[in-house]
Amino acid sequence: MVSVGEVEPAAVVATLRSALDAIGRLSGERAGIEEALKVEKNKDNILPRIMAAGGQHDRLFAEELKKYEPLKARLLAARAAARPCGAVFVLGTGRLAPRMAHSGDAL
Repeated sequence: MVSVGEVEPAAVVATLRSALDAIGRLSGERAGIEEALKVEKNKDNILPRIMAAGGQHDRLFAEELKKYEPLKARLLAARAAARPCGAVFVLGTGRLAPRMAHSGDAL
C-alpha cells in the first residue's frame, strides 16, 4: 500500500484517473501525428526533382520541407498541451506530487 499522506485516497484516485485519461489522449494524438508523418514521408520522393534541379538543392529542400509545416504545428500544439496537464506523476515521500516536464524533454 502506498501512503498518500494527508490527501484523501479518493482524491488521489481521481487525480490518477485524470492523469491516465490525459496520457491516453496525448497518446492518441501522438499516434495520429506519427501516422500522418509516415504517410507524408512515404509519398515524398523528390529524387527526380533533385536530379532535374541541377545545383539548386538548397531552394528545392526548403520548398519540400514546407510540406511538413502542418505536421510540425500539430506536434508543437500537442507538446504544449501536454505540459500544463501535469500528466506525469511521481509517488514519493509519502505523498502524490505532480512533476512537470522540462522544456528540453521529448514527447
